[in-house]
Amino acid sequence: MRVDEIQILLDQGRIALNQGRFDEAAELIDRVIAEDANNEQALNLRGLLFFKEEKFTEAVDLFGGLVEKYPEEPTLLMNLGLAFLKSEQFDQAIIELNRALSYSPGNPKIHNYLGLAYSGSGRLQEAKQHFLDGGSAKMADQMLQMMVTSSGEAAETADSEPAPAETPEVDVDVDDSFDETFKVATADAGDDS
Repeated sequence: MRVDEIQILLDQGRIALNQGRFDEAAELIDRVIAEDANNEQALNLRGLLFFKEEKFTEAVDLFGGLVEKYPEEPTLLMNLGLAFLKSEQFDQAIIELNRALSYSPGNPKIHNYLGLAYSGSGRLQEAKQHFLDGGSAKMADQMLQMMVTSSGEAAETADSEPAPAETPEVDVDVDDSFDETFKVATADAGDDS
């Protein structure tokens, strides 16, 4: 298969994935992987497909392998962190997202995802700070309210542990993750940020 044919399959797979046509996306992506099992773009798309299909264990495994090959790539680290976050492995999510942040300081998406991870682990003060750093004042206010509520409940029931904060829904923008990781120019990629 020629390089341009592979790129067409990847583009079509990304579009199908963005449009929620997961079976079609899987078929296109898997054709590329069958041709080149180490194609990073195809593997990244496959990981995003696992994420979208809520197959978080598979996403963790795939992104973990990509991070081993590209340990300083913040988008891959962020994707791995998100897969941990969605599988409610908050401590692992925090580790990977902090690694991503170390390579992409000030990235508001990473800060907000860290806010969700810290919130999920019950570390509300840290969650609040990351939401503020990520420009999400509304989420920071929610963390403040949760801290006030949990401190009031703690005063009433001093021997009980506060429940971890409930995490809002997380979504991965396929175009952004794909383009940021592999610097791919796409004709229909819009900036949703």
